[in-house]
Amino acid sequence: FNGNDAVYYITEESYDAILLDAMLPGKDGFEVLKEIRSQKIETPVMFLTARDQTEDIVTGLDFGADDYVVKPFLLRRFSQDFVLS
Repeated sequence: FNGNDAVYYITEESYDAILLDAMLPGKDGFEVLKEIRSQKIETPVMFLTARDQTEDIVTGLDFGADDYVVKPFLLRRFSQDFVLS
């Protein structure tokens, strides 16, 4: 899977939620998110990534992520923070 594949699948199908890694080959997760948001796709997106710098977190949220979780993570946090309504 790479970022180009992600954009293709996200634009071709409807999903309840999207998990993205910032470190995808090809288009990185930030580019994927920016592109899908520009296409008015409002599906909730969570980054689940090892990139833990404040700049990365701010970039992900500024591009439209609903949450940003750094690996390793507690499963409890994942399930509490990303509940779909």
